[in-house]
Amino acid sequence: MSDPNTPPDAQPVDAEHSDVVDEERREKHDEDEQASHLLHDEDLPDPPIEP
Repeated sequence: MSDPNTPPDAQPVDAEHSDVVDEERREKHDEDEQASHLLHDEDLPDPPIEP
């Protein structure tokens, strides 16, 4: 039986591919961090919408 902690789409891969996946995950995490900072920066109100 498979490990219940392993996501269903997780598959064994060679080390090189694993490095690529890890790098992509880091980039995605960085993008999420940047977006989070943009969303929460000073909690600015929405700018007025021009008619």
